[in-house]
Amino acid sequence: MDLTPLDLQTIEEKGAWLVHNGRSNMNNGVGRAPVDRFPPRSCLGTDGLDGNMFGELRTTFYRGNETGRGPLGFHGAERFWIGGYQLAREIFGEPFGSLDAGAPADFVIGCEDQKQPLHRGNWLGLLLFGMQPRLIQEVWVDGAPRYRRGDPAPYDGKACRAAAQRIWDRMANL
Repeated sequence: MDLTPLDLQTIEEKGAWLVHNGRSNMNNGVGRAPVDRFPPRSCLGTDGLDGNMFGELRTTFYRGNETGRGPLGFHGAERFWIGGYQLAREIFGEPFGSLDAGAPADFVIGCEDQKQPLHRGNWLGLLLFGMQPRLIQEVWVDGAPRYRRGDPAPYDGKACRAAAQRIWDRMANL
């Protein structure tokens, strides 16, 4: 990874977001990112590798700890995961990651045979060590069911292209 301390300082000063694509970086052999020095406005991405954000979080966590209990830890993993919601809030102007009235009702329902109850104190551990895309039973977007396990994956090409155009337009104006 070719980010110097000055690069990281400039990213932070400009208020830019840094998106870490750890598995893609590993696949492409471009080096190991200094995730412990990333600015607060950081999150995870997949760089199109496979879209498995659970795997991305898990790999980033493990890589951060492979030389001993390392720089990422639970606090860092939580910061990277929550950062994704914060970035989406900025881009789309919606309160993603919130259960407040008026927030988009986007959520997934996991496997019904989960042995441990989910609560505020264990959500990150369950994401890191238990959640896999294959365990998703349902996906809800804007309060409506969009996918149920066994259905073909939904794809709305027109909506996807429109969303991509909005993101590119917004990036061009930064």
